[in-house]
Amino acid sequence: MKKLSNCVPGFAHGTTGGKGGEFYVVTDPIDNATDPKPRTLLHADLIVTSDKTINARVANMEICNGAGITVQFVKNVIIHHNIPTKGGKIKDGENHHGLRGASDGDGVSLFRDTNISFDHLSHHHCADGLIDAIQGSTVATVSNCHFTDHNDVMLFRASDSYSADKKMQDIVGLNHFGKGLVERMLRCRFGFIHFINNDYNHWFLYAIGGTSHPTNISQGNRYLCETPSGLRR
Repeated sequence: MKKLSNCVPGFAHGTTGGKGGEFYVVTDPIDNATDPKPRTLLHADLIVTSDKTINARVANMEICNGAGITVQFVKNVIIHHNIPTKGGKIKDGENHHGLRGASDGDGVSLFRDTNISFDHLSHHHCADGLIDAIQGSTVATVSNCHFTDHNDVMLFRASDSYSADKKMQDIVGLNHFGKGLVERMLRCRFGFIHFINNDYNHWFLYAIGGTSHPTNISQGNRYLCETPSGLRR
């Protein structure tokens, strides 16, 4: 698993995740948000701290029917291979229980993070976005993922007034955007995003959109849409 850090493509290349740390193997499905037992995951906002790798290559791991994954104010995270949820106290550090507000239903939510890699994920049927990256989140790579059955797929940068996002840079590559998608594959503001070797098909409104002067480079992507031409953009 620690070799995953050698495989991160794009701007997030060099992200090491939990390469220098210990293995934490989940063996028990029982969950507790404020006092989790060893070898369990939280049944609430799954808050990821810096220098971590989530690896599901050896099992069919599903994070569902809850608040998804939150990555905030951290760096150096690899996530490899929901529904709105009320807030409350959640253990967000080794010795700290934080009071969390209600989840908005994102599959994965980034807030002021850097060096983040999402690889070989399957996302569908979340309540809000599948992946949202806002407030200065940068140096992120979304690669080899499969997205289906959702309205607002990805949002990178959420505010026209947060001009600090002008320096952000991310890459979206080698992904399949499949059936049942409507828009935001992705939707961005400011910054620089490289879209490379993605497969877009069957969207309803549009595939890629942007405002507030982003720089979007589309290279080697396939766009195939069966939506009536009056709705296709």
